[in-house]
Amino acid sequence: MGIGDWVSKALKSSKKASAAVPPERLAKLAEAARRANPPDSLAATRTMIAENAEPGGVAASNPETVPVTFRQAVSRWYGNTPGGFDEAVANSQKALREHGDVYPHSNSPAYGQWNPEDVDSPTPARVNWNLGPFDARGSYSGSRRDIAINPVFLKARPEAINPTIEHEVTHALMDKGRPDGALGKEAWNNASQRFDNTPYGSASLAMQPRLAAQYNSGGPGASLAEESLRPLVEQEKYVMQRAELDPRIAEVRRRYAFYTGKDVLTPKDASDAWDWWRSNRRWLEDFTAPTDTPSMTYSHFNTYDSLPPDSKQIMFKRMTQVPALLAPVAAGAAAGQQGLLDGLREKR
Repeated sequence: MGIGDWVSKALKSSKKASAAVPPERLAKLAEAARRANPPDSLAATRTMIAENAEPGGVAASNPETVPVTFRQAVSRWYGNTPGGFDEAVANSQKALREHGDVYPHSNSPAYGQWNPEDVDSPTPARVNWNLGPFDARGSYSGSRRDIAINPVFLKARPEAINPTIEHEVTHALMDKGRPDGALGKEAWNNASQRFDNTPYGSASLAMQPRLAAQYNSGGPGASLAEESLRPLVEQEKYVMQRAELDPRIAEVRRRYAFYTGKDVLTPKDASDAWDWWRSNRRWLEDFTAPTDTPSMTYSHFNTYDSLPPDSKQIMFKRMTQVPALLAPVAAGAAAGQQGLLDGLREKR
């Protein structure tokens, strides 16, 4: 039972409440509850990150880090599902065994497996003063193996910063057990591969048929069309990476679990969760709403939603395997290759 259903049932079960509150008010109360956030489990972490970044001295330029675990960041989303977060982890491990490697092309060294005990492994978090107003909300550094928060968000609402922490801790989990040398580099290359077999740019062209026709015409407007399409294709290239798909479809699964009380156990459940997101986009993606602002933006969803059925089936199978985390597999390389993971950042 989702939180909205629970509130609605509780109100209707009370004759006194039903008599005192008009039906339209009951509907508004249920709607407000349906859009509530889960308990804020990151308040203390955010406070410490901000305190460690107070201006003055070395602490400001190189702030002391604050540990945060994935369980701490995301388990709150599973408070309304049977068995909670631990059951979601168990369900995902079962899906990993059942569906195995969901990707249609090279995935060796393997990307996509993860160890359940790593949800309790702490990741250092800090402020990165090099991030400015026009940069990402946060990023993950493969050389430092920590997550960094944009100082612009130091005093932001929890609804704005909590999803960033969740997203970046996900990237940190990818880096657990990173091997040395070429093996680590190849593993990271696999993490950054397009998750399906569709050509780069195909989703952007499908979503912009007028510009696509103008570009393919070879006429005088082709260059202008290419200029308009290029940033869309670049964003598509970014969000279609295996490493970038996971935290976004995990967001869909988490919110679906919290607001409906149902976990995603099968690809059909994942399809239902995707449809649910599409039906509720107005408030899920609303920056002014009191609900947490997801890292999957309007344009990201449109990219995934425009994909052909075979690609969506890969996406739906993968959603059953990632309740709230990415695979902490070998990703990146050792000395000399430490920058490979740098730049994994949440783009808006």
